[in-house]
Amino acid sequence: MVSESAVAKHINSILAKLDLPKADADHRRVLAVLHFLGVT
Repeated sequence: MVSESAVAKHINSILAKLDLPKADADHRRVLAVLHFLGVT
């Protein structure tokens, strides 16, 4: 089983590698998807 804090740590690491600004977690996830889709 993977803890919630471990998942959060990995997600934050991915978002940092995408150079997404620190903001509301949900907003950063949307930005990550848009980055993946090539929209931004």
